[in-house]
Amino acid sequence: ESHIEAIRGVFSLGFNVGSWKITTGLVITAAAVLYGSFLVSWAIQALLMAGAFSGRDIETGVQFSVARLVHYGLVFLGFLVALAALGVDLKHITILGGALGVGIGFGLQTIVNNFVCGLILLFERPIKVGDYIEYNKDWAEIKKIGLRSTIVRTFDRADIVVPNSTLITNDIINWTHSD
Repeated sequence: ESHIEAIRGVFSLGFNVGSWKITTGLVITAAAVLYGSFLVSWAIQALLMAGAFSGRDIETGVQFSVARLVHYGLVFLGFLVALAALGVDLKHITILGGALGVGIGFGLQTIVNNFVCGLILLFERPIKVGDYIEYNKDWAEIKKIGLRSTIVRTFDRADIVVPNSTLITNDIINWTHSD
């Protein structure tokens, strides 16, 4: 009979999964929380890079690594809060973890391998952003180190996306590692 009641009606539309009711309002709330965590993460990364790290004698690679870890931590926290907003009991996350373990065992081995190698690259730092390496007999500059892959730019200005496991397991000549 009024606009408010119509909006409540739309937000209460949903379906049941066992005894758990998923409504449009819950899904919108969860999406807003997840998007909000991305926005907060980007803002904090910008503050770290422009404010907290500027003027200090901190290497660019360390700055990038810390900013990346803060980003992933905040997004993970946002994901957990979004699940809680949907009404998922966080005790059930263990079931999700078990299913994820089976998925990794069957098909995500390469992705997890690249993820772990990305963490090794960010912490151990055998290569850093700005280093010059020799990759597949081409000279290239490290442009970006992500958790799954690294972007290198050859002197021919070609960007190559290299899986992190390749940089960890293969011999890579780093011409600027120590100076």
